[in-house]
Amino acid sequence: MEKLSWLFVVCFGLLSLYNFLQVQELRESRLQDSSEISKEDGKQRHRRDLEENEEEDIWRFIFNREKFTKLIRRISNETYQDEIIRSLAKFVPTERLCKDFVANCRSKAECQEKDYTIKTEHSKSSLESEKKRKCLRGPPGPPGPQGPRGPGLESPKLVSNSLNHGLVNITKSKTFECVFYGNPIPEVSWESSAKDFEISSVPNKEKSKIKTQLIVYNTSWSDQGPVKCSARSILGEASHSGDLTVLSKPIIQNQKTLVFVPQGIKFRFPSCEVRSNPPAKITWKRIFWSMPAGRFEVQANTLTIGNVQFSDEGFYACEAENFLGKDKNTLQLKVKAFEMQKTSVSSINIYPSEIANISCSALGNAVKMDGKIAKAGAAVDYKVDRSADNNTITVTASVKEKGTYVCSISNAEETLEVAVLVNYVEFGAWSSWSKCNCDESTTKTRSRNCQNESPMRKCRVPKKETTSCACTCKTGWKKKSNRCYAEIKARNTWNFAELFCQSKGGHLVSISNSTEKDNVYLTYRGTPNVWIGLSFETEWQWSDGSKVVYYHNLQKSRSGSGRKKCVSFKDGGSSWALQNCDQRFIFVCEASMQDNLPI
Repeated sequence: MEKLSWLFVVCFGLLSLYNFLQVQELRESRLQDSSEISKEDGKQRHRRDLEENEEEDIWRFIFNREKFTKLIRRISNETYQDEIIRSLAKFVPTERLCKDFVANCRSKAECQEKDYTIKTEHSKSSLESEKKRKCLRGPPGPPGPQGPRGPGLESPKLVSNSLNHGLVNITKSKTFECVFYGNPIPEVSWESSAKDFEISSVPNKEKSKIKTQLIVYNTSWSDQGPVKCSARSILGEASHSGDLTVLSKPIIQNQKTLVFVPQGIKFRFPSCEVRSNPPAKITWKRIFWSMPAGRFEVQANTLTIGNVQFSDEGFYACEAENFLGKDKNTLQLKVKAFEMQKTSVSSINIYPSEIANISCSALGNAVKMDGKIAKAGAAVDYKVDRSADNNTITVTASVKEKGTYVCSISNAEETLEVAVLVNYVEFGAWSSWSKCNCDESTTKTRSRNCQNESPMRKCRVPKKETTSCACTCKTGWKKKSNRCYAEIKARNTWNFAELFCQSKGGHLVSISNSTEKDNVYLTYRGTPNVWIGLSFETEWQWSDGSKVVYYHNLQKSRSGSGRKKCVSFKDGGSSWALQNCDQRFIFVCEASMQDNLPI
């Protein structure tokens, strides 16, 4: 039994010795590393975690039973201790075990001055031992190289920009970019006359830069102008300016297609107004025929024909061209015979001692024309005026006497005359009826002439009369909310449709609110494209002159495109659309109940 115990001790001792040798090898390696560091510092470092007797030759303990047994017991206890600590580390974090060490060893001085003792109680031995271990910090390493200098405070500075490249074709998009530097990173902003745009900014904190972009969409003429990017911080500001320039092929803005000219005048055609960039070359041509020899002149964008004759009738074309394209506008010239242009009304009523103004005028070669105003049996003081371009002659006179006055204008071939009757208004006579306004009232009034009434001179009773107005929608019209509407199914251009409505006492329909919109849609529900009175050239306009306050689905703010656009409603009235005014659609006229004429 004693031999068995001795064998068990030997086996257990060999196992402990094996563990001891591994630990010893590791400690020698650590000691060697520590010695190399100590040599560099000029100091001798000693192993502090072993007692002096452990530095002796290991093999001496194998043949000394007492010392060998003591060594095995101590190494075994350390092995058990390491295993227990390794196991506890899985369940109890190191931060908790070394809480006091972490809390108190925060500086180099404290770490070197204080010793911390870890007490370990061995479960299989009644003997308790304390092992003191010092909290030591290794020697300081050599200083590293100096790092790059951090950015200091800097006011905003422009790094790069693209504002000097501002050319863009009309309707295309254009992007401007600015890059600013500054610490702190500055705030950026843009200034431009563009309507449809987007701004984006991307800061780079590492480089203290910010890149900002202005993107202009669907460029138009109104977007042209200066473009400016700015950066601002508490240290200052920086900015840069450029220009947005829109390139476009020529667009002729003339709308007239027909002009009537009196014979014999010097006629200047409407200027060929062209919008283009770069500027366009403008030429005038006569279609099918040559220009009137010796009587025409082209100056800048205007054609002038002197002493217009009937042989000058025809079509004249203005053409504009640049490297992006060209445009053309054709104008028909019609020469009309000699006729009066303006005259006074045929009858003028005045009170005694008042003055009546009589006048007449005519277009033609004023140098070869003359005029006068005459009254049978009496001389009349009249005056003849000629316009600066000698195309108009006007005859005027101011008279007090009642009677018939004849205003006449003549040229070398014929004489034109117009008669004007001047009447006195008698005391107590009725005035003319007031004009009906069925939108406000269904009556009209008239009153007696009671001017200068006195006790000896009284107006007859009654002094005022009222009667009903004919507030009805005549043949071809439909009544809706005290207004008359007429659907004209003949397809025509917008301009012709407006002229037709005017000839019937109205205009193309105007809509100022959703109620009026519904009146039109419900009346003409299911129809295709239908012209209404709204148009856009440089601004929104109703053909009857009313203020535009209702746009339905159209965009209120809009840039001019160079040509007039007209509005129709479609899809049963669900939407309004801008159309080319030369397209042919059916249309709706609108008139007051007192002004509409049968259709």
